[in-house]
Amino acid sequence: IVYNQCDIDENPTDGITIFNLESKIQGITNNDINLEVLFYKSEFDLDNNQPIVNSTEYISSSNSQLLLKVINKSTGCYTISNIELNAFPTSLDTYEAIYACENDLGINNDVVSIGSGSGTFDFENIRSSILDLFPTQNILVEFYENLNDAQLQTNQITGLKDYSDHEILVRISNKDTESCISIGKFNIIVNQIPIPNNIKDNIIVCTGTQIELDGSSFVDGDKYQWFFNDVT
Repeated sequence: IVYNQCDIDENPTDGITIFNLESKIQGITNNDINLEVLFYKSEFDLDNNQPIVNSTEYISSSNSQLLLKVINKSTGCYTISNIELNAFPTSLDTYEAIYACENDLGINNDVVSIGSGSGTFDFENIRSSILDLFPTQNILVEFYENLNDAQLQTNQITGLKDYSDHEILVRISNKDTESCISIGKFNIIVNQIPIPNNIKDNIIVCTGTQIELDGSSFVDGDKYQWFFNDVT
């Protein structure tokens, strides 16, 4: 098993980065919930039953070899294998910004428009657009809020989500091995809804007796009649 990771930390050229070893368990066990996987730094640790305890945030240099034990929970039988860790220097690619209109909090409440400060973004449509940039490659496109989540593949963003202005990280991985190929980023930007200026001038409507232009008057309940005097 080979785990290729993008090195995008403070020093992307030192060959040392963070690995989420547990992200490989699904592929190792083929989703068999009756199997348990433990990782070990060395044969000494394996012999003394000292597995890696921080397997979700394991820091390692490139070309490291770890041992893993796959245990059948029902029988206690197990097999031993290894996993190779590789860290590749990676620069952040930049994709075009994505825009959305600000959500209106007042639109469904029979009140004047009230901007929410956030817009709704369809990350499945964004995913399709980025996949179109790699027509000949079998890749996975995943979205995250920060670099740490992108490295560890935790808290993935999917579907429709409401956001204010934010920078989104894109992880491009090999679809078969889920090994990192590159990391990119793009900005999501909310266009504010237009709010009309309030009308501050009072409009006075008179009721009761109305005087027509010829001097006569009339009273017509709650009805109103407007007269326009052409002064041209």
